Amino acid sequence: MISRDRLAAVLACARDLPDGEEKYAELQRIAAHADSGGHQRIGFAARMALLEAYRGGGQGWRAHEPLLWCLGLAGDRPEWIDQADRWRLHRQQRATIAAFCTSTRVGRAQTEELLAELRRRLPGGDAPPEVVADLSARVADHLGDEAGARRWLERGAAAEADEYSDCPGCAPARRARLLAGWGQWEAAVRSAEAGLRDGPGCPAQPERNLAALMLPYLRLGRVEEATAAHLRSYRRHREEAAAFGEIGGHLRFCMLAGETERGLAILIAQLPRLAGATDELAAMEFAAAGAALCQATTGPGVAAGPDAGLPRERADALGAQLLATARQLAGAFDARNGTGHQSGRVAAWLAEPDTRTTPAQREPRRRLPAPDAGDAPGSTGVGHHADDRDAQGDTGDHGADEADRRIPEPLSVAAVTAALRRRGCRYALDATRTVGVRSGPAIVQFELAGDDGEILHARIVTDHRLPARRLAAAYAFCNWWNRDRLTPKAYVHDTGGGELVFGAGLSTDLAYGVAADQLDALIATALESAAGYGRAVAALG
Repeated sequence: MISRDRLAAVLACARDLPDGEEKYAELQRIAAHADSGGHQRIGFAARMALLEAYRGGGQGWRAHEPLLWCLGLAGDRPEWIDQADRWRLHRQQRATIAAFCTSTRVGRAQTEELLAELRRRLPGGDAPPEVVADLSARVADHLGDEAGARRWLERGAAAEADEYSDCPGCAPARRARLLAGWGQWEAAVRSAEAGLRDGPGCPAQPERNLAALMLPYLRLGRVEEATAAHLRSYRRHREEAAAFGEIGGHLRFCMLAGETERGLAILIAQLPRLAGATDELAAMEFAAAGAALCQATTGPGVAAGPDAGLPRERADALGAQLLATARQLAGAFDARNGTGHQSGRVAAWLAEPDTRTTPAQREPRRRLPAPDAGDAPGSTGVGHHADDRDAQGDTGDHGADEADRRIPEPLSVAAVTAALRRRGCRYALDATRTVGVRSGPAIVQFELAGDDGEILHARIVTDHRLPARRLAAAYAFCNWWNRDRLTPKAYVHDTGGGELVFGAGLSTDLAYGVAADQLDALIATALESAAGYGRAVAALG
């Protein structure tokens, strides 16, 4: 039997080993010897070192067993645990709970057990400590329980900071991401901007809060601020190993800002990091954002340019590979969670390129440089380029005066079919005066509703079907879509024959008439929304 002093010396040497399997095995061996010899304090120290090694090596999913052992000893022998160890133990418990959201190998029951224990051990009641509320909100959001996550976030905002509270710079960034995920852009901006003010001493700042601000700024039309946040934060995140989880956000920014050339360059540069990623949520988000970017890049009127270093013929193949990765990881999370939330997120991201404004409504954008050039210190990375409205061919009525296209006329089936002809669409008109047209993986049926036929209604039915046993996942997807998208309104129908059919609809009241230009824009929005919705449904698998 190894003596206590000998075990302490061996433990000191083991702590100096680099994080990896050799170190894990040595610390486990020391803990086992300590248990057999009755040296509980050495066993505690070895397991705490093991927890830190797991965290440093991206192996947080392995922490549950040693953490429970340490928590048990702290409860049985509180006099053995000083304040420094108590704080370290609390930090490891938080990290193990948070690992539930980043690894499919952490059990849901294990996490709920640790979270319940944390709620019991720290004072709280109706006003839980800030960190307990923050973790509870993150877990609830990961499971798709938005209502529960909102309640915990509100309780956390009302809680006072204590000795266990998180970094005053990083906590606001995490809250901003939750709020942005629910479409609360202004609240997300307030949270992240507060982090910029309160967390100047944090080594992860200001880049973490700037990354959290990119999409909310963009959604609110604050394009210059969004661009500046992206440029400054990406300079750091592109090389920082711990910041891989931020890259998906940078890819989404480039896609939604229309900067596909730059987005592809970032995707290609960062792609090697995907293979070695230990954070499965970060890998899923990177793959989903990359697949959406490839989809946007190879869409109508867009091509992968030479500056991106990706020939167009490879973009589709890369997008398909990334989508398969994202769907596999989302499915693994959902299988563990018992929900369809992560698959719904992936599907919604895939639909984003077609849920922006229509080509006729887009404002001229500023083009960012390739990452290597535009990210140099001191570079603004901003320059002008021409309007990128999609070329739709001749959209006007031949021989018609341009001013006539701006004069409102009563809505009619003839006006709808004329708008479709201007777009070069093939359509069918049935006996009920319903106009049917295909848009990607969906069928759109335009009909005139209302007492006087003054409402233009577009009914959308997707090609893709799901088996009836996946009804919960279908509902989760529709709930996600309707929460995050203005149009179209999504729903699912059980045919009773073992299949689920996805439909959607959007209506516009045109009681005061509609001009040809306006009707062109409405038709374009309906068709593009239908195509995006169809692709999102197809991404459910």
